[in-house]
Amino acid sequence: MVRAGNAFLAAQDSEWRFAERRGQAFSRLLDVVSTGRPVLVWSTMDMAPVLHTETRVGNYNWYDNEHCVVVCGQTEEGKLRVMDPLAGMVERERGPFEGIYNDCGKMAVTLSRVIIDEVEVVELIAQEDGQNGERPQDGAS
Repeated sequence: MVRAGNAFLAAQDSEWRFAERRGQAFSRLLDVVSTGRPVLVWSTMDMAPVLHTETRVGNYNWYDNEHCVVVCGQTEEGKLRVMDPLAGMVERERGPFEGIYNDCGKMAVTLSRVIIDEVEVVELIAQEDGQNGERPQDGAS
């Protein structure tokens, strides 16, 4: 999904790129949301418990009620504002939502602005993740 999205954005000469955030602590995703950037997260339909299947692809165990939603913000009361393609814009309690995010394998995608001249991604959370911002060496990813 990230590769396809980035190919589309590049073809549009967009200054934005998608970044995979697998394993990201939920609080770090909320840091991104607090900057005004929405975050796509894997969840379940209707906030139901994860229904794992026997189907595995690599280390990933598929689940029957897989669903993606976009976290857009938080209310003053701390509820999450979520765009759910099945329910529209809804509010979700953070605790149960974060639990499902964790149970789904902590998978998320963020958007970051790219500085076209230097071909570097501006990441507000890179320092918090312990990344040093250096480019990968030849052949490294």
